Amino acid sequence: MVLGLADNSEFDPSKIPSSFKNLTKLKTLWMSGTSLVGEISDFITDVTTLELLDLSSNRLTGEIPNALLSGTLPRDLGRYLMLKRFKVCSNKLTWTLAKHLCDGVKLLGVIAFDNNLTGELPTSLGNCNSFRNGLTGSIPSGLSTSLNLSMLMISDNMFTGELPRRVSDNLSRLEINYNGFSEEFPLK
Repeated sequence: MVLGLADNSEFDPSKIPSSFKNLTKLKTLWMSGTSLVGEISDFITDVTTLELLDLSSNRLTGEIPNALLSGTLPRDLGRYLMLKRFKVCSNKLTWTLAKHLCDGVKLLGVIAFDNNLTGELPTSLGNCNSFRNGLTGSIPSGLSTSLNLSMLMISDNMFTGELPRRVSDNLSRLEINYNGFSEEFPLK
Protein backbone atom coordinates (compact mmCIF):
# COMPACT_ATOMS: atom_id res chain seq x y z
CA MET A 1 0.00 0.00 0.00
CA VAL A 2 1.20 3.50 -0.86
CA LEU A 3 -0.04 6.58 1.00
CA GLY A 4 0.85 9.92 -0.57
CA LEU A 5 0.14 13.02 1.50
CA ALA A 6 2.92 15.17 0.02
CA ASP A 7 2.35 18.90 -0.49
CA ASN A 8 -1.19 18.63 0.82
CA SER A 9 -2.14 22.01 2.26
CA GLU A 10 -5.35 20.59 3.74
CA PHE A 11 -3.52 17.88 5.67
CA ASP A 12 -3.34 18.50 9.42
CA PRO A 13 -0.48 16.38 10.79
CA SER A 14 -1.70 16.91 14.36
CA LYS A 15 -4.81 14.89 13.56
CA ILE A 16 -3.16 11.65 12.50
CA PRO A 17 -5.32 8.96 14.09
CA SER A 18 -3.78 6.42 16.45
CA SER A 19 -5.23 3.73 14.19
CA PHE A 20 -2.61 4.74 11.60
CA LYS A 21 -0.31 2.06 13.04
CA ASN A 22 -2.91 -0.56 12.06
CA LEU A 23 -2.11 -0.03 8.37
CA THR A 24 -0.30 -3.35 8.25
CA LYS A 25 0.24 -3.28 4.49
CA LEU A 26 1.63 0.26 4.28
CA LYS A 27 4.94 0.11 2.40
CA THR A 28 5.40 3.71 1.21
CA LEU A 29 4.55 6.93 3.05
CA TRP A 30 5.13 10.30 1.37
CA MET A 31 4.68 13.20 3.77
CA SER A 32 7.03 15.78 2.26
CA GLY A 33 5.85 19.37 2.44
CA THR A 34 2.97 18.60 4.80
CA SER A 35 3.90 21.19 7.45
CA LEU A 36 5.11 18.62 9.98
CA VAL A 37 6.55 20.54 12.93
CA GLY A 38 8.65 19.41 15.88
CA GLU A 39 10.03 15.93 16.44
CA ILE A 40 9.19 12.90 14.33
CA SER A 41 6.07 11.43 15.86
CA ASP A 42 5.97 7.98 17.40
CA PHE A 43 3.13 6.99 15.07
CA ILE A 44 5.68 6.51 12.30
CA THR A 45 7.79 4.10 14.34
CA ASP A 46 4.65 2.05 15.01
CA VAL A 47 4.20 1.34 11.29
CA THR A 48 6.67 -1.54 11.03
CA THR A 49 5.99 -2.42 7.37
CA LEU A 50 7.37 0.82 5.87
CA GLU A 51 9.93 0.42 3.11
CA LEU A 52 10.06 4.05 1.94
CA LEU A 53 9.50 7.04 4.22
CA ASP A 54 9.73 10.60 2.87
CA LEU A 55 9.52 13.39 5.47
CA SER A 56 11.48 16.01 3.52
CA SER A 57 10.71 19.72 3.29
CA ASN A 58 8.97 20.00 6.65
CA ARG A 59 9.97 21.75 9.86
CA LEU A 60 11.11 18.73 11.83
CA THR A 61 13.57 19.29 14.65
CA GLY A 62 15.25 17.25 17.34
CA GLU A 63 16.60 13.74 17.13
CA ILE A 64 15.38 10.99 14.87
CA PRO A 65 13.58 8.35 16.99
CA ASN A 66 15.58 5.27 17.95
CA ALA A 67 13.24 2.98 16.07
CA LEU A 68 14.06 4.86 12.85
CA LEU A 69 17.61 6.17 12.99
CA SER A 70 19.26 7.90 15.92
CA GLY A 71 22.56 8.35 17.65
CA THR A 72 21.62 5.62 20.10
CA LEU A 73 20.60 3.22 17.37
CA PRO A 74 19.80 -0.30 18.58
CA ARG A 75 21.71 -3.10 16.82
CA ASP A 76 18.44 -4.91 16.11
CA LEU A 77 16.94 -2.04 14.13
CA GLY A 78 15.84 -4.41 11.36
CA ARG A 79 13.38 -5.98 13.75
CA TYR A 80 11.53 -2.67 14.02
CA LEU A 81 11.26 -1.67 10.40
CA MET A 82 11.46 -3.00 6.86
CA LEU A 83 12.66 0.47 5.84
CA LYS A 84 14.66 0.49 2.59
CA ARG A 85 14.73 4.23 1.86
CA PHE A 86 14.58 7.02 4.41
CA LYS A 87 14.30 10.63 3.22
CA VAL A 88 14.37 13.54 5.69
CA CYS A 89 16.11 16.33 3.77
CA SER A 90 15.55 20.05 4.40
CA ASN A 91 14.59 19.80 8.05
CA LYS A 92 16.53 20.72 11.18
CA LEU A 93 17.18 17.24 12.47
CA THR A 94 20.14 16.34 14.65
CA TRP A 95 21.61 12.89 14.57
CA THR A 96 24.99 11.32 15.07
CA LEU A 97 25.57 8.63 12.47
CA ALA A 98 26.16 5.25 14.07
CA LYS A 99 28.88 2.97 12.69
CA HIS A 100 26.44 0.05 12.65
CA LEU A 101 23.72 2.07 10.93
CA CYS A 102 22.89 -0.48 8.24
CA ASP A 103 24.30 -3.69 9.71
CA GLY A 104 21.82 -6.48 9.17
CA VAL A 105 18.96 -4.29 7.98
CA LYS A 106 17.35 -3.71 4.60
CA LEU A 107 18.17 -0.01 4.44
CA LEU A 108 19.43 0.82 0.94
CA GLY A 109 19.33 4.59 1.02
CA VAL A 110 19.44 7.55 3.36
CA ILE A 111 18.64 10.95 1.89
CA ALA A 112 19.24 13.46 4.63
CA PHE A 113 20.81 16.58 3.15
CA ASP A 114 20.39 20.06 4.62
CA ASN A 115 20.04 19.06 8.28
CA ASN A 116 22.37 19.23 11.30
CA LEU A 117 23.77 15.71 11.08
CA THR A 118 27.18 15.01 12.59
CA GLY A 119 29.56 12.09 12.96
CA GLU A 120 31.48 9.86 10.60
CA LEU A 121 30.18 8.00 7.58
CA PRO A 122 29.55 4.34 8.47
CA THR A 123 31.18 1.68 6.30
CA SER A 124 27.94 -0.27 6.06
CA LEU A 125 25.95 2.61 4.61
CA GLY A 126 23.99 1.91 1.45
CA ASN A 127 23.22 4.76 -0.94
CA CYS A 128 23.85 8.03 0.82
CA ASN A 129 22.76 11.53 -0.05
CA SER A 130 23.82 13.62 2.94
CA PHE A 131 25.30 16.85 1.67
CA ARG A 132 25.07 20.17 3.58
CA ASN A 133 25.52 18.70 7.05
CA GLY A 134 28.37 18.57 9.55
CA LEU A 135 29.64 15.07 8.78
CA THR A 136 33.33 14.53 9.55
CA GLY A 137 36.13 12.01 9.23
CA SER A 138 37.23 10.26 6.09
CA ILE A 139 35.47 8.06 3.57
CA PRO A 140 35.85 4.51 4.94
CA SER A 141 37.91 2.19 2.75
CA GLY A 142 35.30 -0.51 3.46
CA LEU A 143 32.86 1.21 1.12
CA SER A 144 34.49 -0.75 -1.71
CA THR A 145 32.83 -3.90 -0.39
CA SER A 146 29.39 -2.34 0.02
CA LEU A 147 27.27 -4.24 -2.50
CA ASN A 148 24.30 -1.87 -2.25
CA LEU A 149 26.30 1.31 -2.85
CA SER A 150 25.42 2.81 -6.22
CA MET A 151 25.30 6.47 -5.19
CA LEU A 152 27.45 8.45 -2.74
CA MET A 153 26.59 12.15 -2.49
CA ILE A 154 28.32 13.73 0.51
CA SER A 155 29.24 17.20 -0.76
CA ASP A 156 29.48 20.24 1.51
CA ASN A 157 30.43 18.49 4.75
CA MET A 158 33.70 18.43 6.69
CA PHE A 159 35.27 15.21 5.41
CA THR A 160 39.08 15.14 5.40
CA GLY A 161 41.96 12.79 4.72
CA GLU A 162 42.75 10.66 1.74
CA LEU A 163 40.21 9.32 -0.67
CA PRO A 164 39.97 5.52 -0.79
CA ARG A 165 41.77 3.88 -3.71
CA ARG A 166 38.64 1.97 -4.63
CA VAL A 167 34.90 2.41 -4.10
CA SER A 168 32.06 -0.01 -4.86
CA ASP A 169 31.98 -1.49 -8.37
CA ASN A 170 28.27 -0.62 -8.50
CA LEU A 171 28.92 3.10 -7.98
CA SER A 172 27.25 5.20 -10.68
CA ARG A 173 27.25 8.61 -8.95
CA LEU A 174 29.90 10.15 -6.68
CA GLU A 175 29.66 13.73 -5.37
CA ILE A 176 32.31 14.68 -2.82
CA ASN A 177 32.98 18.37 -3.57
CA TYR A 178 33.22 21.08 -0.88
CA ASN A 179 35.04 18.95 1.68
CA GLY A 180 38.64 18.96 2.89
CA PHE A 181 40.17 15.96 1.14
CA SER A 182 43.95 16.09 1.04
CA GLU A 183 44.84 14.69 -2.37
CA GLU A 184 44.08 14.29 -6.03
CA PHE A 185 41.25 12.07 -7.18
CA PRO A 186 42.74 8.52 -7.10
CA LEU A 187 39.66 6.36 -7.61
CA LYS A 188 39.67 3.63 -10.24
